[in-house]
Amino acid sequence: MKKFVQVILSTFFLFYTTQSFAANVDGKTVKQAEDIKFMLTSKNKSLNLIQDGIDRINENCCEDNFYKKNKILLIKNNLEKCISDKCYDKYFLVFFKTPSKAIALRQVNEIEGLILENEKVKYENISAQKTKEDKINLKKTENEKNIEVLKLSLENMNIDNIKLKKKVDLMLSKYQKRIDVLEEKNSQLNIKFERAYEMLSKSKQKKLNKILSN
Repeated sequence: MKKFVQVILSTFFLFYTTQSFAANVDGKTVKQAEDIKFMLTSKNKSLNLIQDGIDRINENCCEDNFYKKNKILLIKNNLEKCISDKCYDKYFLVFFKTPSKAIALRQVNEIEGLILENEKVKYENISAQKTKEDKINLKKTENEKNIEVLKLSLENMNIDNIKLKKKVDLMLSKYQKRIDVLEEKNSQLNIKFERAYEMLSKSKQKKLNKILSN
């Protein structure tokens, strides 16, 4: 029975966060339900998710001009504090203030989106830097009389452009893969929700339908 309740909470309320249902459910109610789901997450899974979140930030954050840099660093500090305080090893379900464990796991869910935004800024920075370098190099060649030197300079610019294209293509590929992963997770949540919905009694399905129609 406990496992069944956990499945319902995990799938039913997480699914509410998707765009198709977000407009139909009261935000505060959804958050409270998600907090309960987070508090039911096992010790080992919570610790792994939090540590993985910290590692992702260390590997990918951040461009100096990323406007959400402070936010993602605050998340990292809070996740590190959670590990230090062992907040991941808490399971109480009755609370008046959002528990540290729930806050940490909610923040873990924000990391991927923030990293994607940082990747966009990184791409813009690389493009802007290359444009600036090209202008400087072209300026230098304006008064160049030696054809061979001029040719070599232009060839080097072309090589740099090819390298930049490869770097950008790789970055965009990673960006797309992350989007695909997020879409797959969302798809799996939809499937789990449908399965959990079918497990409910007719009366509970009727109550759920009433909630979603408001």
